[in-house]
Amino acid sequence: MAPKAFNNVIIGQFVLSGAPIKVYTSGRFLTITDADDVEDPTIGFGMDENGDMIQFAYPAVEFLSVQGNKVDIETYNKGMEKLHGGDEASADKEPEKEEPADEEGEEKKDAPSMSDHYDPRRTSMKLKNILKESFLGELPSERNIIKMKHNPLAEASQEEVDADIEGAEAAIDAAKAKAKAAQAALKNTVKKSKEKIKAAKAQPIEEDRDYSGMSHGILAVAAKADGEGMAQIAGMLGVDVGEYDLEDDGDLDDLYDDIETALGQVSTAEVEQLYNELRKLNLVEGHEGGYTFGTGDIVGNKNPGCVHYGSKGIVIQIPSKGMVRYSVTNTGDTFKPGDILTKTADQMEKI
Repeated sequence: MAPKAFNNVIIGQFVLSGAPIKVYTSGRFLTITDADDVEDPTIGFGMDENGDMIQFAYPAVEFLSVQGNKVDIETYNKGMEKLHGGDEASADKEPEKEEPADEEGEEKKDAPSMSDHYDPRRTSMKLKNILKESFLGELPSERNIIKMKHNPLAEASQEEVDADIEGAEAAIDAAKAKAKAAQAALKNTVKKSKEKIKAAKAQPIEEDRDYSGMSHGILAVAAKADGEGMAQIAGMLGVDVGEYDLEDDGDLDDLYDDIETALGQVSTAEVEQLYNELRKLNLVEGHEGGYTFGTGDIVGNKNPGCVHYGSKGIVIQIPSKGMVRYSVTNTGDTFKPGDILTKTADQMEKI
């Protein structure tokens, strides 16, 4: 049977839904602040506009204000009927009770009242706790918690805690020491590098005697050459000789100046190449500090004090400054064809 008036269970359901609930009774609204306000099945409490808690009787409630919407008992019953399709009992309907077997001398109990749907006086649990338990469900059992990967019930011993702390502190100290050592190594590397830079800057730069000597040798040949010879030398250095009159001494002087300028602009390899070409033409015998001989030259040992005096051969390499390496082509007491000999340039002469 549908309830004819509000009771604590109906109002409590609305309160626990989280919606703001007011009851209209005795011509004013009272705000239900918590499920505890309707804990008692006979008397409820509500807060008036002044903040005072006022008692009220559930049957005296004319309607509820749920989020500003008016809900009277008829509206509530219709909603419950529609929700349950008329198959289930409403929130206030009593469950059917089995009739106890008639026994001699036993009287029938009175039928439960409308508010007997929930009577906290018959249980040690509160309405709020009962409803919350139905919403939350059962908490994990201790057996299931123990099976968890992270067991909140497990407690570490003091020794384990101390060991963890000690290990973490040791890791921090090791990291600091490693960083300090790396910083010291960096400073040492920077210091040594700066010292090397300083020493390199202080070291005097030697003049390239080979380059200087070869340049002087080329200029000496150019000074003695006729117009056509100077033109050939200038052409090998990339100088345009088309504007010069090779029969005019003034133009030849200008061409010589251009050859000298070009020697300062081309690479050492180009100077060496030109110098060797002039030597092959027997125009240059050599120069102090320069390459007297080149690969392919036929040379002879002219030093009577050398054990290989009289040896002859073909230059195969200039291994270092002032040295000549050649392959022997004649026979002597201390040498034979195919021998590879290395001598200083001053012991050798071009054949």
